[in-house]
Amino acid sequence: MPFTNPETQIDGYKVDHRRQYPAKTQIIASNLTPRGTRRKNANRVVFFGLQYFVKEYLIKQWNENFFAQPLDKVLARFQRRINNYLGPNQVGISHIAALHNLGYLPISIRALPEGAVYNLRIPSLIIYNTKEEFFWLTNYLETILSTTIWGPCTSATTAFEYKKILTKYALKTVGDASFVQWQGHDFSFRGMYGFEAALMSGGAHLTSFTGTDTIPAIEWLEQYYNADSDKELIGGSVAATEHSVACSTILNFVEKVRIVNGQATEDQLMDLADIEYVKHLITEIYPEGIVSIVADSFDYWNTITNTAKVLKDTIMARNGKVVFRPDTGDPVKVVCGYTKDEIIRSNGFIFERLASPNSEEGNYGQALTENQVKGSIQCLWDIFGGTVTKTGYKLLDSHVGLIYGDSINLDRAEAICSGLEEKEFASINVVYGIGSYTYQYVTRDTDQYAVKATFAKVDGRDINIYKKPKTGDGMKNSATGLVAVFKNSQGEYYLKDRVTWQEVENCELKEVFRDSKLLIDHKLSDIRNRTSAYL
Repeated sequence: MPFTNPETQIDGYKVDHRRQYPAKTQIIASNLTPRGTRRKNANRVVFFGLQYFVKEYLIKQWNENFFAQPLDKVLARFQRRINNYLGPNQVGISHIAALHNLGYLPISIRALPEGAVYNLRIPSLIIYNTKEEFFWLTNYLETILSTTIWGPCTSATTAFEYKKILTKYALKTVGDASFVQWQGHDFSFRGMYGFEAALMSGGAHLTSFTGTDTIPAIEWLEQYYNADSDKELIGGSVAATEHSVACSTILNFVEKVRIVNGQATEDQLMDLADIEYVKHLITEIYPEGIVSIVADSFDYWNTITNTAKVLKDTIMARNGKVVFRPDTGDPVKVVCGYTKDEIIRSNGFIFERLASPNSEEGNYGQALTENQVKGSIQCLWDIFGGTVTKTGYKLLDSHVGLIYGDSINLDRAEAICSGLEEKEFASINVVYGIGSYTYQYVTRDTDQYAVKATFAKVDGRDINIYKKPKTGDGMKNSATGLVAVFKNSQGEYYLKDRVTWQEVENCELKEVFRDSKLLIDHKLSDIRNRTSAYL
């Protein structure tokens, strides 16, 4: 991570909150809670990311960049930053010096186990100071805690929502869900807001799936979550092409043939080049195993019909699978095609029929080809055939497959699964490339994560504090006092507030961190098992 001073990893307004608390404040206790969600038909979230935050920020960065540094250096840089930020320092430096002299962070964090799936408005963790003179430190850490944890929680929840959809349809159309772990594939690396976001989100994706193109996320999980790729499958992928490969290979072939034989038309040359491109890949570079081929650099429907038909015998003779990848268009229509209710025939052409010419569903009245109406899976089935699952749905021959990774989101994944089911195809005929269209289009308010103080001890008195703005709709209302989380007889987590310290110490929020020491060290395998159990 880029170097920053741990003592100023804060929102600017927190610099002087220490002096704003009531005189003789001794303890501040806060909690992290998902207060609501913008997701449709969702009321649960997945807890993930705390262990990274503790190991990287609370232990490594504070120890190396604060406690291990000379006191005069720490105080000078703090003084400089505050002077340049707020003007002559009225905040003081004695509290920073006292913390440095203490030699550790006097903080306790109690949390749910990572991988837990729990209802909204239930705290996933509580944080409080362990030495009374450092009461100010609890919410001083709010900013870095919030910014580091809400993202992994949100991505882990999103991955879990994908897995719920894919598992539901796999069980219905196949009879088992063993392939689902590969059906959601992380394509998001290049579209995330920086490297750390890609690591955290990519690691979160792998709590529910094993397919990923974000290689550094595997290393991240090995470093922070006790994973070991020599002993377990953390994440994997297959050989695959991209547009630069397809375009350069195809157009190079076209130029060479044009020089030798100038009689062929441009369309004929492109068709021949496409066949040679795919044949070269599956016979010379990858004569066996799985290879994913981007198929829409030029004429996608030609590739999965004409090219696929010409190379059928070669594909069927391979010891492996050829996976075609469309990358443009309406994902649902490209994969599933159109239903009878969506088309009409006029003058021998097939047209899309929509409710309104202004419909956002697109292309009202546009002429469609037979292949577009069929959709990709039907086109491949017509050429390669396949088998029928035990639940009565068609599954493509094992030598061919499809992956779609452009602008996939939860609604489109559901629509594709539903569309395939309607046409009597198994849901696992398609793998989804889940990219930044899913993982980057979120904010802290997607699941409305907030860290709020709900308890204070002042001059020996316990004060149950809370937030309840009259101008709000109740969403920002906080719990009151100390909070604890318990399990009911059905194994569901529930919140109890205004509790005693004894209840806090004996609830499902287990102490993970205390006084700069990690107390619980989760393994990726346990997190995966914990999350999967909720399916």
